[in-house]
Amino acid sequence: MKKIIILHLVLIICTLISAQTTVTIQTQSSTGTGSWTSRQAKTVGLLPGYSPISVGSAPDANNYGSNSKISTTATGFFYTKKIGGRWWIIDPEGMAGLNIAMSVVNGLNSDAEIATVYDHLWNLGYNGIGSFLDDENQTIPYNNTHTNNFSYTRRINFFLNYKNSRKSYYPSTPSAISGSLDYIFVLDPKFEEYCDSRAKSFTATFKDERNLLGYFIDNEINFNQDQLENFLNDLAPGDPSYDAAYDFIGSRGITLEQVKAGLLTETVRQEFATLLAEHYYEVTSKALKKYDPNHLNLGSRLNGRPRSIEGVVKASAKWCDIVSINFYDAFSPDVTITSTSKYLTWIDAPCLVSEFYIKGLDATTLGYVNGYSGAGWVTKTQMDRGSFYQNTCLELLKSKAFVGWHYFKYQDDSNSNKGIIRTSSKGSGEYTDLTTQMQLLNFNRFKIIDYYDNVSSVETKQIDSIQAYCDNNNLIIYGVDFDFSIGIYDLTGKKRITLHASSNIKSYPLQGLGGGIYVLKFYDKNNTVFFKTKLRI
Repeated sequence: MKKIIILHLVLIICTLISAQTTVTIQTQSSTGTGSWTSRQAKTVGLLPGYSPISVGSAPDANNYGSNSKISTTATGFFYTKKIGGRWWIIDPEGMAGLNIAMSVVNGLNSDAEIATVYDHLWNLGYNGIGSFLDDENQTIPYNNTHTNNFSYTRRINFFLNYKNSRKSYYPSTPSAISGSLDYIFVLDPKFEEYCDSRAKSFTATFKDERNLLGYFIDNEINFNQDQLENFLNDLAPGDPSYDAAYDFIGSRGITLEQVKAGLLTETVRQEFATLLAEHYYEVTSKALKKYDPNHLNLGSRLNGRPRSIEGVVKASAKWCDIVSINFYDAFSPDVTITSTSKYLTWIDAPCLVSEFYIKGLDATTLGYVNGYSGAGWVTKTQMDRGSFYQNTCLELLKSKAFVGWHYFKYQDDSNSNKGIIRTSSKGSGEYTDLTTQMQLLNFNRFKIIDYYDNVSSVETKQIDSIQAYCDNNNLIIYGVDFDFSIGIYDLTGKKRITLHASSNIKSYPLQGLGGGIYVLKFYDKNNTVFFKTKLRI
């Protein structure tokens, strides 16, 4: 009886192990205080029915790190395109890919040191360099001397620069709020003039750079619910932002007394925040594209409350080439930015996580850092940091809307374990428990997309005796012994090609089709479908 009980326990344990699809990690608030909370994280190795590419095998990618199997029109610059229901970044050579970047890659003192670090980042599966560089030109010499091409970004910072000079245009601006991030003065007539001038001067040198992904137009602008009351409570009549706010409440039958009494509804507050965002994105986008139509408008890195206001997000999607989002607060993207009840319903636009990270308790315990500065969660170990990274990126890949992510950042701060590298008196080096998991996810990015999109990694399909596959842009067919026709459709259901096939002909040229995934339907003489499959070209 004891043996039977033990056997049953073993079977139950084995069943539970085989059914495991997540790992449990513990997280704490960003300050490293309070109780620990158990979280479930998806990881590459636990995706049901998925066999990962080993880290010793490079992904099937070109020298931009793009998918070498999906091609479209090449323009010589980066742009975005929706193919088969999924958004991609198209590289200068016309290949579809993702922008997987490392931010704040600083502290490098020579081209040789830059080359060593960049080579290692490429080996970890990164193909881009993100924001906040001490020298935004540092990637250019590397690309000029290496086969691999890293994309890079630039910061134009329209509003963040304008706010510091606003008082020179409007001397009545109270000194206490001059330069403040809490007053978004984008309705000023001078703001539009400023943006035009800045775009003209800033982009003149960069507009022809082939490997420049695009421009972050600002960082974390506070299009939040406080703006209407801030303007009406702290500015004076005659100030253009005050006057715009006063006209806004008047158009809605709201009195100044109601504002002073704090009686504004959440809806009204969000409507004014949306008005600010809509005007800001229109003005900045038009200025940028006027002087540099070649590069992407990467948005303003939405964060905090503006990230959760539907109108603000829609305004960004309307005017920016990519909606950029700094991902904090929630543990997993599917709660917010990849939620089918939020972003994936609000907009149909390419999105990018422009900043995210998580900190490890162990780095503080071991003395590598001396605190928990910054917005990212705290977890217990570097292995847990890796699980968080994989869970975040898996959700982004699953969404079909996110065209990449920028990890923040390369090196630790002295008071926070944000980086993949530590430079401490207690020891320097790489957090390999983290980076091996980054590498595994990054190397598998295209195969994971196929997994989520339900595309077989084997191009040959067979039902009974029928085989259809692509070879050198020709459709090869075996196993049909009568005349028939073939309809080739994209994943939106639009017919792209009709072929008339014969049992005597086995090869058919696929002219006019770019790389991607297509649906093949074989029709008999009665126009009845007798075979259907997906095919990657």
